[in-house]
Amino acid sequence: MVTDAMNAFQGIGRQVNGIRGVWNAGPLGDNLNSLNAAVRGGMSAEDAVWETFTGKFARRNGFTEASIDWESAAGGLGGHTEFVVNFMRPGG
Repeated sequence: MVTDAMNAFQGIGRQVNGIRGVWNAGPLGDNLNSLNAAVRGGMSAEDAVWETFTGKFARRNGFTEASIDWESAAGGLGGHTEFVVNFMRPGG
């Protein structure tokens, strides 16, 4: 679905320069669960965002920078219940 959206933008000459991940606990919490597991395993949150589905997708598609919105984060490191991260292309 995200790939289809990116392809549609590229098809009309637009490049997607950012992906915003807004992750919450619950039945669709795969990204948040992966983030928390990586942090509990010893990674920093800044590195752990790349271990998520969205982080891996972003990296495969040329996004190399990640910025965490710490003001929106809820829960502690390794136990977040809400988390927001922006993946960007270089210079994006």
